[in-house]
Amino acid sequence: MLSGILFVLVLLEKSMGSATSPKLNLPSASDIPQVRDNATQKAHDLIASEPWKNGFSGFKNVSPNDSEIPVVDFDENSPGMKPAKKPEMDESWEEQARNEIDELIPDEEIPVMDTKKSRNIEHVNVYFIKFFGTDNKAQSRLVRVPRLVPTNTDPILYILAELKKGPRPEESSKGVLNAIPDTFSYSKNYKITDGILHLDLSGSFEYGGGPEIIRDRLDQLTHSLVGINDIRAIRFTIDRKKVTSLGGDGIPLPDVMGKRDRRITTL
Repeated sequence: MLSGILFVLVLLEKSMGSATSPKLNLPSASDIPQVRDNATQKAHDLIASEPWKNGFSGFKNVSPNDSEIPVVDFDENSPGMKPAKKPEMDESWEEQARNEIDELIPDEEIPVMDTKKSRNIEHVNVYFIKFFGTDNKAQSRLVRVPRLVPTNTDPILYILAELKKGPRPEESSKGVLNAIPDTFSYSKNYKITDGILHLDLSGSFEYGGGPEIIRDRLDQLTHSLVGINDIRAIRFTIDRKKVTSLGGDGIPLPDVMGKRDRRITTL
């Protein structure tokens, strides 16, 4: 700012000299230091008078706590000027954004996720069990067998039906068994919420089996269903009731069950 004022004062002094003389008299080299000193002094005097605090309309004084940049003082009475509308403070910006979206998109046009629409799955894996070892050292493993899903068939209901049927004759001939009982039944009115399959089973699911057999049944279901239609885990109910344990031995049943770490074999 000092350099700008200095430049203006030099020009003013030159113009004043040209007004009193018909010829332009430029200062000689020896006069330049004196001209510069005079202009510098005038600039300092101008700065010391601080004219911007009183001489400019449309600005207000800046307090010591504020920024040094002048702030525009809006005059509500100025013709043709209207203050900007202040945002409502009783709603958060998230609520305001949602309201704006609701105004732009009618409710009937908002897409709704259909959890049962993925019926173009062609192949799935269904899990049964097979025992390895002899006598009391025999241990069960999950056996993965492929299935071809018929066209336009719900893959979840198809897998549950296949688990109820059990292994096919060619699979049984290789020692594949089914831990799920023949009386197994389930509700076809399942739902998927946030990747959780809500599945209701009949009480027969927990009958006639010890702890290991019930665990095998749960593993057959979870390994067969988790991964279909983006299912991450399953929430089981028995006869439409929430239960925390299964079987006479009280096998703990978590609220949400995923795949257990099991050894898996294929035919």
